[in-house]
Amino acid sequence: MPDDPRHPQASTESFLEGRLRALDAVYRRFGRESLKDYTLGDVTMLLAAKRMELRDTPGGRDAPDQQKAARRLLELEIRDLSGHIDAQLSGAGLSTLQRAESRLQYRAERPDPSRGQQAAKPRPGPERE
Repeated sequence: MPDDPRHPQASTESFLEGRLRALDAVYRRFGRESLKDYTLGDVTMLLAAKRMELRDTPGGRDAPDQQKAARRLLELEIRDLSGHIDAQLSGAGLSTLQRAESRLQYRAERPDPSRGQQAAKPRPGPERE
C-alpha cells in the first residue's frame, strides 16, 4: 500500500532539514514576528542555513537577473533574521536589567524598621561632569 496516507514513504530528509524547511515556510508566510514562538537556537540555525545558502549561490555581474534577485532576497532575509536575533538578545538583557532596577527601587522606597517609619534616603550616585 504505497499510496496509503497513514504510512508515509521513507524519505531521505533528516530531522534538521525538515525543521529548517518548516521554519523557513513559517518565516516566509508570516514574517519576522512569527519567529517569536521559536527558540533562539532554532532561529540561529535558520540564519546559519541562509548564510550557507548565500555563500553557495553564484553571484556576480554575469548572473542573470533572476539569480541576482534571489541573491538579494537572501541578503535581505539574513539581515532581517540577524536583526531579530539581536533584538531578542538585547531585549532579554534589558528585561533583566529592568527587573533588577525595579527591585532596587522597591528596597529604597521601603521603610527601614530600625529607624521607625522613615524611608531610607536614596544614596547619591557618582557625579558626572
